[in-house]
Amino acid sequence: MKKAILIAICAVSIVSAGSIGLFATLDAGGAIELTPKESFDCEFRNYDDSFLWTTKVYFGEDAQYGGGEPTRKEDQRYTYAFSAWDLPLTGIKANTVFHAQYFETAKFYKAIFQNYDHRNLFVDSVPYGGIPTYEGETPKRPQDDQYSYVFKDWDKPLDPLVEDTVFTATFDTAEREYNVTFYDTEDKVLYVDQVPYDGSASYVGVTPVKRSSVDIDYVFRGWDKKLDHVKEDFSTHPEFDEKKAEFEVRFVNYDETLLYTDHVSYGGTADYFGAMPIRPNDQQYHYEFSGWNLALNNITSNTTITARFYKKLRHFTVTFKNYDGTLLDSADVEYGHRAVYAGSQPSREQDEKYTYTFTGWDRDITNVTNDFETYAVYQQTLRKFNVVFNNFDGSFLYREEVEYGKTATYFGDTPVRTGDTLRSYRFKGWDKDLKNVTADTIFTAEFEEITDGGGKAKLLYVLFDNYDSTKLDADIVEKGEQAFYRGLALPKRERGNATYDFVFQNWDREEDMKSVQDDFVTFAQYTTSSGLVIVTYRGPSGELLYEDFVLPGSSSAYEGPAEDYLLRENRFIGWSQDLSSVKTSITVYPTWEKTTNA
Repeated sequence: MKKAILIAICAVSIVSAGSIGLFATLDAGGAIELTPKESFDCEFRNYDDSFLWTTKVYFGEDAQYGGGEPTRKEDQRYTYAFSAWDLPLTGIKANTVFHAQYFETAKFYKAIFQNYDHRNLFVDSVPYGGIPTYEGETPKRPQDDQYSYVFKDWDKPLDPLVEDTVFTATFDTAEREYNVTFYDTEDKVLYVDQVPYDGSASYVGVTPVKRSSVDIDYVFRGWDKKLDHVKEDFSTHPEFDEKKAEFEVRFVNYDETLLYTDHVSYGGTADYFGAMPIRPNDQQYHYEFSGWNLALNNITSNTTITARFYKKLRHFTVTFKNYDGTLLDSADVEYGHRAVYAGSQPSREQDEKYTYTFTGWDRDITNVTNDFETYAVYQQTLRKFNVVFNNFDGSFLYREEVEYGKTATYFGDTPVRTGDTLRSYRFKGWDKDLKNVTADTIFTAEFEEITDGGGKAKLLYVLFDNYDSTKLDADIVEKGEQAFYRGLALPKRERGNATYDFVFQNWDREEDMKSVQDDFVTFAQYTTSSGLVIVTYRGPSGELLYEDFVLPGSSSAYEGPAEDYLLRENRFIGWSQDLSSVKTSITVYPTWEKTTNA
């Protein structure tokens, strides 16, 4: 019985009207309890907010659209298809307005390309605003009698498309020309004239001729077709009048050899139908036929006409080749003239032993009288190699150039290695054989050690030289003693020009003279009577390189010869004293980076 009552109550809640529904539930004691249920308005609108449909939905339930399929009218750019609503239809808990949403599909427009006669050539399909492209064959228009046509462009620009559009080909016109071909009696072309539509043809070739017989002479009269009002291609042939042949005209070569005989009417023109006259070349000249010795027209008697020739010096080819047969150049040279070589300077790469210098050609090219080849000739010179002598510690001693296979010679001071109280060192030679130099070589000084336990002191030499290396005096002292100049008078220096007188100042190694530790040379130093001081630049062996005359306190710069031992690659690092502010006459020597002797 309770079950039936419950069903009846539920039926009542379903059909109840109004915005409030009823829920039927059982309480804890099994009794039926009715509670109200809230409903909400759900309205469906199109994209433009126009009304489509409305319904009521109970709290928490899903909305359902019961109207017709939403639509949107296409515009110029897009077509539209309904896709969804802008809000979810599930779990409705408030009054809600839904708006239709759409897929956009771009509209395509046709670019129709037509020929002049409106025949379609190509159709391109592009989206709204796209640029059309023509991918067909180049438009053509057949020529007519008067004009030919060349494609120019389309009748409108290829701008972005916003609608279906027809583009029509346009053409430039060119007035047609027709060929009028003039033939001789043997159907060989004499001349072709190009004539505009309805124009007149003109013949500017040689006068047509027809071979005469013994009795008949043929005289050109004109052409077999009219040459005016030309409206098509055509050909025309010459026409001749026949006249009685009265005279014989003999054509002979330079050596009187008969070439051809023609028969001519009175006052007529002789025609030559023989082979081209030829005169053989000789050693000096080339001959070209230049015409006849008499005029060929107005013949009034039997006549002999002789071929004439233009002579010009023959040309010969001189081919210039390198020593190995490689082509260098060729020259076209007139007989008896000099051949001129216009190529780049011939060269031959050095080999292990020699360098090569181009000296000329193996044949005389001053008087060319025939074709020939000539080869480049070279003087070979023994290669020279840089030989550098270094001390045991890698410091530079001397440099020279030695020819291939020769023996290197050392002209520097004897290499020295400083010892101590227990040992000394004696130079014994070089680390390599000085004979048969075949490459750039560095020789390093070698020493033998002498241990004498501090025996008898070694005598040392101090040489006093003038500025120009003239020997003035010498002093022999024990190590550590002071050396003295004992010449009869102070060194002198001759006046070098009208500007300077020189005054002896001192020796360049006066400090070393106070306690002599090694053999050495010291040079006299001078100032000028006008107060200038002299910076003397010397080489590693004391050779004078350059003198710079400066005011006291000024800087000095070397401008002497560019010796190899002054190059940075030979480890040169500068001069032995500061040259930025020279206050007195000084002598400076080149210095080098020190290297470890392995």
